[in-house]
Amino acid sequence: MRITLITLLSFFSVFAFSEHQSNQVRVNLNSPTYYDGILNTDHGGVLEGDKIRIQAQHIEYIKKETNGQSSGYVRAHGNLLVRYHERAFVGDSLEYNFETRQGVIINGRTQIGCWFVGGEEIQLKSDNSYRLYKTSLTTCESGSNLWEIKLKKATVHEYDIITAKNAQIKIFKVPVFWFPYLKTRLSTLQNIPAYYSFVTGGSQGQIVSLRYLAYSSLALKSYLQLDFWFKKGPSGSFQLDYKAPNHPTTFQSNSFVAYDKQARNPPTGALGTSMLRQRYVGELNSTIANKLHINGQYEKLSDDFVLETYFNRYYFLQTQRHTSLEFRMHDDIWLSYLRAEVRINRFQTVNQELPVFHFHLKPIQLGKSGFITDVAMNIGYLDYVFGSFVDNTFPNYRSSRLEIKPSIYYPIRLGGLNITPKGEYIGVGYGQTPSRGTVWNTLGIVSADANYKLSRVYKNKLRHTIEPYTTYQFMTQPTVPFNDHFFFNMDDAYVKINQLRWGIRNSIYTKTNDQIKKPLTVDVYSYGFFNNTTIGTSIPKVYLEITQGLPYLFTSFSSAYNLQHNRIDFANIRTAFTISEDFALSFTFMHRSAFDYKKANHSSFLLDVFRSQADILASPLSDKRNVAQSKVYWRVTRDLILEFESRVGWLRTTAPPYNEMLFDVTILLPCNWRLVLSPQRTISPNSGAKYIWRLHASLQLGGKPPRDYLKPYIFW
Repeated sequence: MRITLITLLSFFSVFAFSEHQSNQVRVNLNSPTYYDGILNTDHGGVLEGDKIRIQAQHIEYIKKETNGQSSGYVRAHGNLLVRYHERAFVGDSLEYNFETRQGVIINGRTQIGCWFVGGEEIQLKSDNSYRLYKTSLTTCESGSNLWEIKLKKATVHEYDIITAKNAQIKIFKVPVFWFPYLKTRLSTLQNIPAYYSFVTGGSQGQIVSLRYLAYSSLALKSYLQLDFWFKKGPSGSFQLDYKAPNHPTTFQSNSFVAYDKQARNPPTGALGTSMLRQRYVGELNSTIANKLHINGQYEKLSDDFVLETYFNRYYFLQTQRHTSLEFRMHDDIWLSYLRAEVRINRFQTVNQELPVFHFHLKPIQLGKSGFITDVAMNIGYLDYVFGSFVDNTFPNYRSSRLEIKPSIYYPIRLGGLNITPKGEYIGVGYGQTPSRGTVWNTLGIVSADANYKLSRVYKNKLRHTIEPYTTYQFMTQPTVPFNDHFFFNMDDAYVKINQLRWGIRNSIYTKTNDQIKKPLTVDVYSYGFFNNTTIGTSIPKVYLEITQGLPYLFTSFSSAYNLQHNRIDFANIRTAFTISEDFALSFTFMHRSAFDYKKANHSSFLLDVFRSQADILASPLSDKRNVAQSKVYWRVTRDLILEFESRVGWLRTTAPPYNEMLFDVTILLPCNWRLVLSPQRTISPNSGAKYIWRLHASLQLGGKPPRDYLKPYIFW
């Protein structure tokens, strides 16, 4: 018995050594038996070869020599675990040839990302790929799949890219969708290749949508979406998302086509709306050598109401966009950009830039004098074209335009007092004017900033700062009257202004664990105007801004009191409270009086100085209103999330009050599925004050929603 055991161990040692020298096979079996070149065990063991490790209960290892060449072949089953090129497989049985580095797993299964991939037969290839037959993809960990993607044949290469044809999605073994081709990177795929949604209610009726990921790789993804509108007809879109793997370049595009049988009766103002309606939109962003930035976008629409009609589609870049291309470049002391913008939709009003070049010299100090200067200039050709829906009494106007803005300032520090006087020259030349002549418009700006900081520290943890400050600005009368040159944008709307802003800012700073935070800021300020009769008073308003921020509570308040008309001009309050990781809420209230005009820049008073209050109050810029918004997030249980949003508005002169609300009920289902039910109450887009209820139901795989997912609720 002892001689037999010694002989067997000798065979095993020689066997393992010879294989290690030729094919790098290491054998570790429990209680093996050896007969005629076959090493066998039923007590478990491990075999390791080049980039493969085999572990099983029953192992049969065959070593043969042909023409002096040694080769190894293994059959294994029972508690089978195979690690092949860092990918783990389980299955019923395995046959593998160490010489050719190929093998077959029967009823195998592996995991890639959140996906479980299985096949009745998995063929392991020597090039690190493997082919699966009668394959299933699912997110269900158990063997009983509530849903799966069935594939007759699939290939996995480059570690996690799967390619297959004729894919079926089955839910409870029932086919619900088929698509002809699938190629995707499973390790980064967080959402199901197919996405279903159903919308009902409201004036648009029922909508059934299907969206699926048609192609996916490390750099490129493509989506196909099909919709059927019970009132309108079918529609579809094809979307491309490109992100360069080793370069800051992204490109997105979406091509949308719809057959709208309701277009026979277009909305009031629509121009010849065809039943075939399209939208082609795209966006490019790229950076070259960290200095040249390229940004471009385009949007081609079939008609001016296509976005309004299909406002609740979940396509990216939902808002209307112009068609433009911009090259922006910068260096240590300058930056510049070349921009072109054109109109490709005849119904749009666009200030075309054909093109415009901008150059800005960064501030530089003039020797040792202490003076700092910067220079900005732009030159281009502008063509302001009105949309075809605008009355023909508005003529298009165009002109070459040159603008230069040199400035110089001198910072002065007197202890804690900082004073910065500044002088600026603005010159604007127009190659064409309403009188067909050439003009050069000039003006000067004299300004000064001053501030003084006082601070005190309490117990080395809290610092209180008080900062009185003031800003003075005087802009001379332009040399060319308003009616003698064109207006392309606000840079052409210079007027004489003499104003002063002064205020006092209080800030609280805290230091905890070497982190500095600012939990409270209070700013009180006002504007004063001199020698101006349009505004009507020297100090029309007093402003107050308060910001409070804690890790669990944020509050902001901004308001202005109109001294001239003795009323609150505007008041905006927002608070957000995170009670726990399962519950959070926020509330916002916004009040705007008729004297708080809808301006893009509320700190600019060129409009207030140029136009009388009576003219502005009679225009759409005066639009008083109250709006209250609230949001609640509540994770009731691990698998149930409730969200609520509401918007209530009143006090508008030209529009009735409104009360809109939206509910989101998210139910987390087995196998990483999510069911989202979203009932909403909103104003009908075609019936003024009439309210409609709509229900949006969607079923999708877990993970984050697609980046182009936009809720169709927010209309303001």
